[in-house]
Amino acid sequence: HGLAISLLRVPQSSGPKRDKNKPDMMYPTLARVILDHAQTTEQAVQMFHDYNIYFPYTAIHFMIADEAGDSKIVEFIGGKIRVTNQTGLWQLCTNDLVWGKTDTQLDLSCPRYRIGSSLASEYTQSVPLKESHAIDVTKSMATKGYTMWSSIYELRNRTLALFYKKQPELAYRETISLTDSSLNHRRGPFWKHVAF
Repeated sequence: HGLAISLLRVPQSSGPKRDKNKPDMMYPTLARVILDHAQTTEQAVQMFHDYNIYFPYTAIHFMIADEAGDSKIVEFIGGKIRVTNQTGLWQLCTNDLVWGKTDTQLDLSCPRYRIGSSLASEYTQSVPLKESHAIDVTKSMATKGYTMWSSIYELRNRTLALFYKKQPELAYRETISLTDSSLNHRRGPFWKHVAF
């Protein structure tokens, strides 16, 4: 449908209060349902409100982007669903909560965010944006020995560029068409760190 969703671990989060009139769903299943049925970030956000969402293993927040260029970060804070909308040409998401924080607060709370946002701001001074800009931003945010992969979606063309680790000797890039019918059985909630 031209929609991507990332699930990123965060230090703390709590699902919304249980509503007995809504069905229960674990967060990975919800990501799958969103990918199967939502075409826009607005539709995806609505689906978070349709279920009691459970986080059995770890706290998670979600970054969602669609082919129209809109992105949102969905978090669960104080038992409520909190949505941070994209306000400019880009939106970054790391493993820190973002809801209600200014860019300055995000820069102070997460060095990876500070590095990525600085580079993204620099690149958006020269439109049109290129895939190479997104690649540089994601590489700048990677943590040696911790980041397993980064991926960049070009949702208008429905392609995915996957980068394994940060070390150049281990890094590789592959572009996969997300419209390829042979991928239907593997399509799932890939990770995404930056939306341009």
